[in-house]
Amino acid sequence: MANKVQTRSAQQCQQRWEERILVLKKVGGWSLNEDNLLVALVTRRTFVGDNRHHMWSEIARLIRGKTDHQCWQRWSTELDPSLNSGPFDEKEDAIILNMYGECLFLLDDLCCIELVCMMM
Repeated sequence: MANKVQTRSAQQCQQRWEERILVLKKVGGWSLNEDNLLVALVTRRTFVGDNRHHMWSEIARLIRGKTDHQCWQRWSTELDPSLNSGPFDEKEDAIILNMYGECLFLLDDLCCIELVCMMM
């Protein structure tokens, strides 16, 4: 398909099909059953490196109406048990401040907020 479109990669064409055009795409949030199924499928898979894309494609085929990108995003932002979703502690804040420096929020002429960081 990408050779016909010429300005997009095969992966971009597939993703466009799955996310924008495919009628079976489920719109809306994730159900508890979908979350449980995703967790079960991810924990059973042991793909690493370059095979990770194929893992998400395989998982998406087993969750009706979800794309590989949706599955990856749900896992990596919400369901992955290694995520720490609690508040940041002082040590974490110090590391972040040290890496980014002091950041200031400035209003520009169009009344938009702009983040300005001075690296330390």
